[in-house]
Amino acid sequence: MHLNRITVETPIDEENPARGRTKKAYDLTSKDFFWSRNAGVPFPQVAEDIDTELTKYKDDANEITQKAGASSLEDLQTDNPNTSAQHLKAAITLLPELRERKAVLDMHMNIATALLKGIKDRQLDNFFQIEENITKQTKAMMLELLNDNSKGNQPMDKLRLFIIWFLSTEQEVSRAEMERFEEALTKAGADTTALVYVKK
Repeated sequence: MHLNRITVETPIDEENPARGRTKKAYDLTSKDFFWSRNAGVPFPQVAEDIDTELTKYKDDANEITQKAGASSLEDLQTDNPNTSAQHLKAAITLLPELRERKAVLDMHMNIATALLKGIKDRQLDNFFQIEENITKQTKAMMLELLNDNSKGNQPMDKLRLFIIWFLSTEQEVSRAEMERFEEALTKAGADTTALVYVKK
């Protein structure tokens, strides 16, 4: 995210992921009702809110189309003889707002999908669970996690986890143990220069 512009990779074709991915850029503004309400909310709650808003949108769209006598928003036409003028006027008045709301929800759905992929790829959900119980982690458990290549693919995540553990643990870490931790982090690809300050 840079200056409220977020760029995410999305599949070119949802049914055929082999076709590749494309980058999409979205601008998040203060007029974006979903962003304003969910900017500081944990990801699982955002996912629930997207689902709630999509359901609300579908219900509103169905209500408008039923009142106007159409089968979908696209079918709302002024030359349809089955629609009353009053219901048609109300539907046409609400149509731009509904389309704008749908565009915002589609944007946030794409962003959430890309975030979920990143969370799963980096195993951030697993790191979060470990961080929640960080004081229960032993030195051996931490060393094993740092040495395990199947635990996350970003060295920075392992470094962050180790720093949180090191600052939270009540266990005494000897110089030799610290060297083993640093060696494991370096082997994982992490830049360990921050540990100089953490150890002080």
